[in-house]
Parts: sequence; C-alpha cells; structure tokens
Amino acid sequence: MHTIERPQYGWKICYAFLLCCLIFKESAEEDPIASKQQSKESDKLKRRCPYSLRKLWQADVSSFPFAAAPLIADVNGDSKLDIVAAPFGETITVLEGETGRHLHGSGWPRHNLDKSIHSSPLQFDIDGDGILDLLFITSKGEGLFYNKDAYQLQSFTFQLEPAYVKPRWFESADKSDHKNVHGYVFQRATPDFIPVDPHVFDTPVLHEQRYLVIAVSYFYSDDDYSDDQAGPWGNDAEQKDNYYVTAVAILDLKEMRAGLQDRDRKTGPPAAADFTRIVFLELQQTPVVTLFSPTVADLEADFGLSEIVIGSSSGNVYVLTWAGQHRLGFPQTFASVSGRITAANIDVSPGLELIVTDKAGNVTCLNGVTAKRKWSAMVGGTSFAGSRMVDVNLDGQLDVVLATTEGNVFALNGVTGSVIPNYPYKATKGISGNVLVTKFNLFRGPYDLVYMGSELVHEESKIESIPVIQQVTVQTPDKPGQAQVTVLIFDKHGFSSQDSLHLKFNQLILLDFQWLVLSPFIAMIIILLVNHGFPAKDLLPVTFPFKSK
Repeated sequence: MHTIERPQYGWKICYAFLLCCLIFKESAEEDPIASKQQSKESDKLKRRCPYSLRKLWQADVSSFPFAAAPLIADVNGDSKLDIVAAPFGETITVLEGETGRHLHGSGWPRHNLDKSIHSSPLQFDIDGDGILDLLFITSKGEGLFYNKDAYQLQSFTFQLEPAYVKPRWFESADKSDHKNVHGYVFQRATPDFIPVDPHVFDTPVLHEQRYLVIAVSYFYSDDDYSDDQAGPWGNDAEQKDNYYVTAVAILDLKEMRAGLQDRDRKTGPPAAADFTRIVFLELQQTPVVTLFSPTVADLEADFGLSEIVIGSSSGNVYVLTWAGQHRLGFPQTFASVSGRITAANIDVSPGLELIVTDKAGNVTCLNGVTAKRKWSAMVGGTSFAGSRMVDVNLDGQLDVVLATTEGNVFALNGVTGSVIPNYPYKATKGISGNVLVTKFNLFRGPYDLVYMGSELVHEESKIESIPVIQQVTVQTPDKPGQAQVTVLIFDKHGFSSQDSLHLKFNQLILLDFQWLVLSPFIAMIIILLVNHGFPAKDLLPVTFPFKSK
C-alpha cells in the first residue's frame, strides 16, 4: 500500500500569509491612534510657542562643539553684522550675518589646532589704527589678537603667568581662604615656590574699554601631565591634585599697548605681567575652579569705582573693590555656584542686589552693599547660564527669569522671590543656555522668552543726563583713513550700552570740490562751441619748423 506525502511548505506559506494579514490589520488600526497622538503633540507645541521659526542658513565651522556664544558685530565696516565664531578647537572664523559665508575678501577661517577656547571673542583696538581688533582668550590663558582681515597681531600676543605656590602647603593647612592665601601663593616667581598653570574657562569682561577682568583657575591639567609623570610638584604624581587656586586678574590693555609700541625700550618688550594685577581668592586640595564670567558694577551707585563680583565652584561669592580688597560681609557661602551672578537694582533701596544660583536649585537675592540675604527660593535643577532681569508681567517691577536643566522656565518676583502666576512651565527636557528676553511684536503683548597703540583720534566727551538731544563734535584725523566711532552710555551703576559705526576719512572730497568749481566754466565753453562753432580756422596757435614759413 502506497502512502501519499503532502508537501509541508504549503502550510508554511499559509501561516505566513495569515501573519502578514494580522500585522497589516494591526498597523492599520494603530495608524489613526499614532496620527492623533502626533496631532495632539503638535497642537501642544503650537499653544506653547505661537511663532513659526525658520532656519535661514547653516554653516559648518568645526567638528568641535561651542563652549561659549559667538560675538555678533560689524567686523569689516560694511554696515552689516558679522558672526565671530570660536569653537572649542580646530578653527576660528568670521561669518557674514546675512549669508553664513566666510567674510569676503579676508583670510578667515584661521586654524586653531593646538589651542582650545572656552570663552567668547571680544573687540579691542590693540594696534591703535582706529579699527577694533578681535581678541581670543585660549583655555590656557593666552590672548590672541587678529585684525578684521584675519591677520594675527603677533607682537600683541600675551600669556597669563602661572601662580607660584608653596610646595606641600597642605601639610600645614587643609585649605587657604581669602584671609591667608597670600601667604602661600605669589604672582611673581619666588625661590622654592612651584609654578601652577593658569586656565580660563569663561569670557572675560572688558571694563571701560580698557581693563580686561579675567577669572582664572590655576591647577595641573591631566591633558598636560600624565599620571606617572614627574612635574613641578615633585616625583610623587599623587601630589599633582593638591594645587587648586582661583583668582581674578585685571589686565590694563591700554598700558600694555603703549608699552609694546614703545620702540625706545632698552630692556626689550615688556611682558603682560607688567600690566596685570592679580587677586588670589582661595587655595584648596579639592578641585575648585571659576566657570562663569565675573560681574563688574558699581554696587553703591555713587559714580565711584566699580566692584568685581565672582562665584566659584566651592560655593563662595566674592565681592572685590577695584583695589582688590574684599567688601565687608563677603565672601558668602552657598552650594557650588552655577551661572553668572546678576546685579540689578530690584527695589527702591539704594545700591544693587545680587542674584545667585547654585547647583542645589536655590536662587538667592543678596544686598550688594550689606551682604544681607533678602530672600531665597527653591527652583530645582541647575541653571548653568544664570538669570535674567526683566519685567515679565508688566507691573513695573523687575522679575528674575531663569531656565533649569530639568527643562523648566521660572519667573520669580524680584522683591519677594515668589513664583509669578503661570510659572514655571515645562519647556523641554533640559535647558543649558540662557534665556533670551525680547519682543517679536512691538505693538502688542508682554515680552517673549526664547531659550534655546594710540588712536588716530581719541575724543572723550562726558554728557550729563538731561532729556534733550545731545550733539558731540568729534575731531577728524589729519590723514586719510578708516575709523570706528564708539558711543558708550553709562549709568550710575556702571552698566553700559555700546554702539559703534565705521567712518572713512579721505581727501577725495577736495577733488570733488575742484570739479564743482570748474563745472560752470566748462559747461559755458561747451555751449558756446556747440552754438557758434570755432570763430576761425586757425583759432589755436600753430608752430612751423622753419622760419621761412
């Protein structure tokens, strides 16, 4: 008896077909649900942000990320804003603001392969030609100047000097604060003291278009020394991590420019240390650095010298006089300070208040004159970028606006520290940048929150604040050239607003005046010749080679 075997692959095809049908049916049932969910999320985003943002252009500058914001300024004097981009490494460049292309007719970009940058670019006329140059501060405290055409001004490059620390200082003290730090740390080279390398992790402040205020951190970086390598600290590699110093350096750029341009010096070019004053803040064994820019303002609002406010990762908030002395009541101690300290006149009391944010999620308001705490609020998360002061609800009172790493945007009442109604709101998963306060529509509504050498001419005029139109006469240079006119407005707190424009001074206008004077006579001669022609054939004198003719 013969048996007939049925093919087994037929059942497999049937099962596969049924499985595909089920999958297609399930996906068909889930598609409307997914589309509804996407629609809900889209509607939620529209309610959250009523503006439609469109990307104008995108330019690839470097494969490294940005550690600080770019500088937006008119670099080449074409009355158009440019973007000075300084990524963490690889290259630095200037882009045209309208197109995103590298600045036309210049040498940008410039390679920066062996140096890293944590700070934003600055502008200062270091060579005295009347045009602002670009200043880049590297992570190791080196200052690089470039002109608008990307030519590096090598003669004005400066380097912050190391701090000289007493060897094995920690055997006599666990830490050294602002009271006794000067017994262990010196600015100049001292016998038997070891040099500790400087580092700059924030953008310096250019005060009064002259003084460069830099927050400096001194330590031995793992990028420069290996774990088993001997160094200035000795042969024991474990001693390398016992030297952490924080300080504030004030560099007089005008004095440095005058010193470097002095060709009659017999001792050679001066060093940047000759024009730098350093105030050491603390010396510790544990890592302590300054990650955020200092705040420079006149806290007492008496039109006097400004104070310097700086916070460190150790949680100390320092207020220094311009002479380098610590203000009474400072330093104040918090958790590790996160974000730049904000100074503003919040209430009717004289002087400025300081807004401090720390990594524990606290926001504290200090009286900048007496150092007393006015209020403290808990927001949760960390605000790496600090805070902004703006009247959010248009009640005539400044409010504190900040964003946290948890994605929340807070608005606090500046007087009481209480949360303003409708705040906080969840913006995204996390915000590490600052809050941009602006107005997209000038005709309606409150503010919108966006998070994401000697010169040729040097004329200074001080104008009192009176409600009339002011006129200032600026002296013009004696020779042709291009200059940049900068208008600075200061208030009693030392806060400034700056605007600049490029002007070209030349002598071509003299030629234009000459043609204007001669033009009536030339026009009269042409009209006479057209109407009457030449009066005679031999109107002009004729010369003959022989006297007989």
